[in-house]
Amino acid sequence: MKNKLCIFFLIIFIWAGLSSCSLHSNYELAQKEAERRNAAIAEGSSAVAIEMTGPSPEWTEEVLMGLVADRNELAIRVKSGGCTQKDDFWIWRQIDKESKADHPHYLLTVYRVRKDECKAFYPSGILIKFNLREKLGLSSFATYSVTNRLK
Repeated sequence: MKNKLCIFFLIIFIWAGLSSCSLHSNYELAQKEAERRNAAIAEGSSAVAIEMTGPSPEWTEEVLMGLVADRNELAIRVKSGGCTQKDDFWIWRQIDKESKADHPHYLLTVYRVRKDECKAFYPSGILIKFNLREKLGLSSFATYSVTNRLK
């Protein structure tokens, strides 16, 4: 009985050691991924989350074909080869520190996360709409400027 109990505790001890090694290596992988994405790591009691502190160096700032904006929605016209989707874009939000307004003013930049390598012909591009309250959490009192170039 003592031998079985010793073996049981030895297995638990080895398993705990291996678990801590895998947790440590997962943390290192998360750190490397955060550095690659120009991001910060937020540590909780049981999880590691990567929070974006800026766009990934692999993403490109989109040159827009057109833009329609109001308080709640941003609609952009972009080039497409037929495979472009809303999820292919990421909007970077920064507070404009030079703004002298009483309410927050944001600078928005649209980045393309995935390239569209399809070969369809859309000479006028496609229209993609973003709800700014849901997507970015902008209040109805906030103002914003889009920093992307227009072509």
